[in-house]
Amino acid sequence: MKLLGLLFKNSWWLMALAGALGLLSGASTAGLIATINRAVQVSDNPSGVLAASFMALCGAAFVTTALSQVLVVRITQSTIYQLQVELVEQILDCPLKQLELIGKSRLMAALTEDVDAVSKASPWLSGLLANTALLLGCVVYMTWLAPMLFAGLLAFMLLALYSYQLLVNRGVLALKYARQTRDRLFEDFRTATEGTKELKIHRQRRFAFVSEDVSKDAAEFKRHRTFAMSVFAFSGSWALILFFMPIAILLFLLPAFTTIPQAIAASYALTIVFTINPLRTILNARPMIAQANIALKNIDALGLSLSSLGTETAVGGFATAV
Repeated sequence: MKLLGLLFKNSWWLMALAGALGLLSGASTAGLIATINRAVQVSDNPSGVLAASFMALCGAAFVTTALSQVLVVRITQSTIYQLQVELVEQILDCPLKQLELIGKSRLMAALTEDVDAVSKASPWLSGLLANTALLLGCVVYMTWLAPMLFAGLLAFMLLALYSYQLLVNRGVLALKYARQTRDRLFEDFRTATEGTKELKIHRQRRFAFVSEDVSKDAAEFKRHRTFAMSVFAFSGSWALILFFMPIAILLFLLPAFTTIPQAIAASYALTIVFTINPLRTILNARPMIAQANIALKNIDALGLSLSSLGTETAVGGFATAV
C-alpha cells in the first residue's frame, strides 16, 4: 500500500507505535467478544471477575483505539504538509519552458485533487488499522476455540475474498482512468477561464470547444468514475453477504454432517456478527485508499518529471537552467 509506505517513510516510529496500539485495540475488542461469549454461556449469574474483565477491556479498547487514530491523523496531516511544500519547491525550481511542457492543468491537479485525495483517506486509514487488528484478534480467538472448524471456514472465506478482490481490481483500474481524464478536464477548465474573451468572440469555436472537448472529457470522466464507484458498492455488498455465509454453514449445513458443540457454534456465530461492522468499515475504506494510492503515484510521477527536467538558479540576476 503506497499510502502506508509513505507514512512509514516520513515517521516510521510513530507509525509503528500507532500499529502497536491498533493491535492492542484489536486484542482488547476481541477480548471483549470472548468475555461476552463466556458470560452468555454461564448458566448462573456472571461472576464479578467477568464484569471486572469486561470493564478493564472496555477501558483498554477506548484508550488504544483513540491514541492509534490520533497518531495516524497527525502523521498523515504532516505528510500532506510536506507533499505540498515539496511540490511547490520543485515547481519553482523547474525551468519555465519545461513547466509549459508539463502543463498547468497537470500541476494544478497534483496540488489540489491529488493532495486532497490523500487528505480524505487519512481518517479511513486510522480506522482501517484498528479494525484490521480487531479482525485479526477475532481470527485468533476462533482458532483457539476450534482450530479444525476455523480451517474449513477459512478456506471458504479465502475463496470469497478472492472473488471480492477481482471486483475491486476492476474498480481501481477505472479510478486510474478517471484520474487520467481529470487532467484533460483541468486543461479544459483552464482554457475556459483564460480564453473566455476569445471564446465569447468566436461563437463557432466556443460551440466546438464545449461539444468536442469539455463534453467529451466530462462524459469520459463520469463514465469511469460511475463504473468505479458502482463496482465498489457492489463488491462491498457482495463481501458483506459472503460474511454471513459462515453463519449459515455453522447453523444449517455442518450439523447435518458432523456434531458441533452448541457452545462453540454460538460463540462462532456471535463473533462473526461482531466482526461485520469492522469489515464494513474496511470495505468502505478501500475506495478512498485506492484513490489516495493513485494520487500518490501521480504525485511521484510529477515529481520525477520535475526533477529530471533540471532546475533554475539565479545567476547574475537571470534565471539559468542547470
